[in-house]
Amino acid sequence: MQLKRSIYFWAGAADSAIRHVLKFVRTDTLCRVVERLSIPWNYVAETAVNRQIGEWIAARFGDFGYEVTIQEPHRNVIAYNRESPGGGNDRRPL
Repeated sequence: MQLKRSIYFWAGAADSAIRHVLKFVRTDTLCRVVERLSIPWNYVAETAVNRQIGEWIAARFGDFGYEVTIQEPHRNVIAYNRESPGGGNDRRPL
């Protein structure tokens, strides 16, 4: 994963652990994830589906060992590396 655009961070190199794990992603698994996330929805009219997708994404990051928070008001999923160099005091999002 590489940050492409942010008002707070410059683009950086992809995390080596993520690059390593991506080697093991199977095509059928990727297809199932894309199907799960591709449910037609509307941000305003389908808020329940939007919430379910966000919770699913947060749970997957949690399964991978990341600390996850939900950023309001738009319910953005933010995942933090629990093993940050500063022991968690300098949490950096993925």
